[in-house]
Amino acid sequence: MVKRKAENKKKETKYKRRTKEGKREKPNKTTKAAIKEGNRIATNKEIKGSHSLDELKKDLGLEVD
Repeated sequence: MVKRKAENKKKETKYKRRTKEGKREKPNKTTKAAIKEGNRIATNKEIKGSHSLDELKKDLGLEVD
């Protein structure tokens, strides 16, 4: 049972991005701004979203294949 807990812990930490020194990476200003904008768009009900490229093209008035 102890062995399984250790294996699970390895899986959790395996995918965290770290620098060569072992520190966690911090996103730069551009990435932070993009994440913030994406969250704003995702949570704002007034902003229209599209579920497919054809729907997006139609909304933009472009020719749909």
